[in-house]
Amino acid sequence: MKKLLYIALVIGGLLPLKVTAQQLDSTRNKRFDNLQAEAKWFGGFLWAHSPTVSYLQRQHTQAFEVTVSKPISGKRHWHTFYKHAVVGVSFLHYNLGYKGVLGTANGIYGFNRFNIAGNRGAHLRFSLGSGIGYLSKTFDKDDNHKNVTIGSHFNALVNFQLLFEQCITPRLFFNTGIGITHFSNGAFRTPNLGLNLPAVTAGLLYRFQPAPTPTLYPKSQFQPNKQFIYSIIATVGRKEIYPPDGKGYFVNGLMFNITKAIGIKSGLTLTFEAFNDRSIKTVMERNNPQVQPSYYQTIRPGIAFGYDLWLGKLSFLFQAGVYPYTFYKGDGNIYSRIGWRYRLPYGLLVNLTLKTHFAKADCIEFGVGYTLFNRHRVMRLL
Repeated sequence: MKKLLYIALVIGGLLPLKVTAQQLDSTRNKRFDNLQAEAKWFGGFLWAHSPTVSYLQRQHTQAFEVTVSKPISGKRHWHTFYKHAVVGVSFLHYNLGYKGVLGTANGIYGFNRFNIAGNRGAHLRFSLGSGIGYLSKTFDKDDNHKNVTIGSHFNALVNFQLLFEQCITPRLFFNTGIGITHFSNGAFRTPNLGLNLPAVTAGLLYRFQPAPTPTLYPKSQFQPNKQFIYSIIATVGRKEIYPPDGKGYFVNGLMFNITKAIGIKSGLTLTFEAFNDRSIKTVMERNNPQVQPSYYQTIRPGIAFGYDLWLGKLSFLFQAGVYPYTFYKGDGNIYSRIGWRYRLPYGLLVNLTLKTHFAKADCIEFGVGYTLFNRHRVMRLL
C-alpha cells in the first residue's frame, strides 16, 4: 500500500501537467501556433520557517527555469473570464545553497498565469503552478543526518509568482517579480519540514508569433449557478511520525462539501468532515504510557471554510478549518488545506490536497468523490 501511495504521489503531481498539456493543445490542427518560450533566473534564500532549519542557510539560493507556454485561445468556456491568461509548463533547476547537505532540486510543473492589470504593452500577472520535484539529497541517519527538511527524493512542488511583464518588441518581453517555491512530501516520509524558497526573478519571454486576440464567448450567455453544489469525497493518506525511518500510518477522511458560486470564476465552500489518524494512538502512548486511547478517540471531526478558483473542470482550493473536538491536543485545533480537484464525467471527481497544521504538513490527501443532485448542471458550466 505504501508503494501504491508513493506512485499516486508522483502521478498526482503530474496530473496538473496533463491538464496543462490539454489546454496547450486547445486547437488540434494548430497545436504549435502562438507558443512562447521563456528563460528565467531566480535569486533568493532558504526561508527558516522552523528554528531547526536556520543552520542550513549557508548561501543564497539560485535557480534557472525554462518555460513553454501559450495564451489561451478562447475555445473553452472558462477562457472567456481569463481572456489574457497564459498556460504552460516549466522545467526548474535549483541550487539550494548548501550542496553537501541539501544538494540540488529539479522540477517540472504546469501553471496558469492570470492577468491582474495592464494592456498589450505591459501586464501585472499572478502565476499559480504545481507539479513534481526531485531532490538529489535527502535525510540519511548515517550519511546525511543534517538534512532535517526532506526524507524522500520525490516531492510535491508548488510555485507562486507575482510578475510584471514589459514589452520590448512585439515578440520579446522582459519580466521581473517575486515568488516562492515549496517542496514537500506531505509527511509521507519523515523528516518533512519542507523547503520554502522565496526569490526575486528576472527573465525574457519570446513569442514565436504575435499574440492573437482570443475568440471569446459573449459573457452575457453565462449566468452564475445560483444553486448550491453538494459533493462527498473520501480520502486516504499516509504519514510518518518522528523518529525518521519509522512505521507509516494511514489517515482516512470523509467530507461533505457545500459550494456556492460567488460569480462565474469562483465559489465559497463549507466542508463538514471527519478524520481517522492512526498515528495519534502511537503518539499519545509514547507521551504517556498509561494512556490507552480507544479507536474512537483517534477520530477528529472538522469544519472548514474556503475559496475555490475554477478553471473549467480543474479547480484550485484554499481552506482553513477547525476541530470542534479533538482528544489529542498536540496539533492544536486549527488546520488548513491547499490543492486541486478535477471533475470527471457522471459527477465523479478526483482530489489531491495537502492538509497542514500551520507550517507543519500533516498528510497528502488522495481522494475520489461524487457530485450530488445537480451534477449535470455543474458540467454545463465548465
